[in-house]
Amino acid sequence: MVLQGAQPLPAQAALPSYRIDLLDAAPAGFTFGPASMNDRGAIAGLATDNSTLQQQLALYRGGRFEFLGALDSLGGFSDLREVNNRGEVVGHVFRSEGVRPFIYSRGQLSLLPLPEDARGQARVLDINNAGQLFVGYSIDRDKDANDEWGAYVYDSGRYTLVSGGNYFGVDMNEKGRAVGDFFDESGDPMIYGANLFASGQFATLDSLKRPSDVPWQLLQTFAIDNRGRVLGLGSIADNEYRFFLATPVPEPGTLGLMLAGSTLLAAAHRRRRPR
Repeated sequence: MVLQGAQPLPAQAALPSYRIDLLDAAPAGFTFGPASMNDRGAIAGLATDNSTLQQQLALYRGGRFEFLGALDSLGGFSDLREVNNRGEVVGHVFRSEGVRPFIYSRGQLSLLPLPEDARGQARVLDINNAGQLFVGYSIDRDKDANDEWGAYVYDSGRYTLVSGGNYFGVDMNEKGRAVGDFFDESGDPMIYGANLFASGQFATLDSLKRPSDVPWQLLQTFAIDNRGRVLGLGSIADNEYRFFLATPVPEPGTLGLMLAGSTLLAAAHRRRRPR
């Protein structure tokens, strides 16, 4: 990975002007609170019945409201998180026995099963346009032990553990690659580390950097984009912290072209080889 420190901002182009369109009023008797928007302009939110205070999961798109289901049916107070480009809506619900993730997909609003080790505390962190969910969990230990955090990727009804122990999931891209942070509270000072999960493998970013980037200690992650680039915070000396952008080398698209080119060259060589 190539590491780049934060650079001074270049001269900025003039900002565009904006046309402001008001959302239509919610259906009579309801109040709508938007929470998330996808790339196609669909807005997910909560529609509250003003008389009963019952909450409905709702989508506003094309100038129309669609009620997707009563969140009260999930058995607790709900926190809506994201809507993807397929119109799938995810969040989590706070129930008496713990926190459960939910999803609206294919016309159905339902609770997701809990990961095996979640023990009643699982929250949706993200959903991508392929329908993969990034789900964080926590275990509340007794007063003599530290709490435990971890994360899973949920795909096609199956959970894959990203990391357990002391791990906070942060972000996931469209290819199911996820970033997060490890920490160890047992020592003084605490130990932090930025991590990557890709193709079923979990690794620290420190272990993936080039030898020339050794002085960096990569501490935290903030985001991962669809090229696999990771934005984070690192240390390059005692008490000297810098934001970084870690770029795969070669980048995934470049690597694919290189592999395809190698295959074509090998095939051409076989054709030219005398018999």
